[in-house]
Amino acid sequence: MYESAYAWTLAGVIMDVPKGFPQKLVSSLQQSYPAWEMVGQRAQKLSAQLRATAACLAGFVDSVQAVSDYANNLKGAARDMGVCMTRVCMRERALEHRLRAVADALADETAVSIQQRATYWKQRTAELDKTAAKHVKKVRTRKGRPDPSAVAEQRQLCSQILSEQRTQFSFFIGTLMPVLNAEISLLDEGSHIRQVVDNLDSTVKVDYLCTTSCSWLENSHDVALCF
Repeated sequence: MYESAYAWTLAGVIMDVPKGFPQKLVSSLQQSYPAWEMVGQRAQKLSAQLRATAACLAGFVDSVQAVSDYANNLKGAARDMGVCMTRVCMRERALEHRLRAVADALADETAVSIQQRATYWKQRTAELDKTAAKHVKKVRTRKGRPDPSAVAEQRQLCSQILSEQRTQFSFFIGTLMPVLNAEISLLDEGSHIRQVVDNLDSTVKVDYLCTTSCSWLENSHDVALCF
């Protein structure tokens, strides 16, 4: 048994650890880096696309607001609709800001953070890989049952590698959290848009429009009689 594996304790659990286990842990960690770098690259690309979309949305809202201003300034029955449209534009601008927040989080938190830490991760993992290779080489030169110091060294090395795995993946998830939180805020904006849209829809109902128009005509007729 001792020729092929060591008894290793982690969190109170006894495990059989093969001699090459530390190197396999390091190798699996190294293999994940290209995928992480791809996340950073695509985060930059998505951020650019979202910013372009936000700019297009801003231009569209400006044009809608221009029509709303005409409705507000016209003497007639369109002022109430102009007011409602202005409220919709305000919520659309809030949506634009939320969209930009997602884009900023992708670029500043996810992409930049991964790029800044990628070199350090690779250096750190390379150091662990060298340490693991030295340990395996030293163990293979020994014959028979390994001494307790070798078992302790194996245990410490595996603990360091697993801790590094946990730390790196935790950092990676930490770079995604600002994006996810910004997306939640973006989706929450939908409830506010729903309120102003419902108000706008009720404003343009036929009965409401007829009542408003008739009232305006009566007022205009009364004013005309005064002259």
